[in-house]
Amino acid sequence: GSYRSCKDEAVNVSGVYNIRVEDESSSFVAYCEQDKFNGGWMVIQHRFVGTLDFDRHWKDYRNGFGAVNGEHWLGLEQVYQFTKQQDCELLVELKDFDGTYKFARYDLFGIGSETEQYKLKTLGEHSGTAGDSLIYNKGMKFSTSDRDNDEKYNGNCAVECDAGWWFNDCGLTYLNGLYRNVDGPDQNNIAWYDYNNDWRALSYSRMLIRPLD
Repeated sequence: GSYRSCKDEAVNVSGVYNIRVEDESSSFVAYCEQDKFNGGWMVIQHRFVGTLDFDRHWKDYRNGFGAVNGEHWLGLEQVYQFTKQQDCELLVELKDFDGTYKFARYDLFGIGSETEQYKLKTLGEHSGTAGDSLIYNKGMKFSTSDRDNDEKYNGNCAVECDAGWWFNDCGLTYLNGLYRNVDGPDQNNIAWYDYNNDWRALSYSRMLIRPLD
């Protein structure tokens, strides 16, 4: 069977499920987190060991890559179809290499279609223990090494940061950066500047979305 969202999965056990947003839309596989923050969350990005390469082209970011029960990017098209149908919130979980856990929540989150370059259309109020590093990405189109949609005058942030993201010029966060324990603004590591107001490398990131109603 399939579910319209992780909130509809009645057993409330974290794991891999089929999600079908509408009856006529095609289903996709996603990981549902049913324990953290009252459950009902669908994972759209997860990194924790660094074995999966996130320096990918547009097609991969559109369709998704990796295994949903491990490191992965769910896919921009799936996230668009999901957030198009219903108002959603976003949860971002982060850990540094000391193992310190912080999170950021946004009470609204939604992206545009591929025609709109999957732009970060909706980003609501921020709360949580990790500061707001995503605010500068609001309204930005998604960029990859083979599709430069950023606001950087001279250059491509996706090439410079070895990652696809909603880059501005380039911004204060790129959770798809290189997985490595090297700190600094030019290291292209997994970064969320307002985690600790520095460019420390992060060892863990997970992005999850959940319908509001």
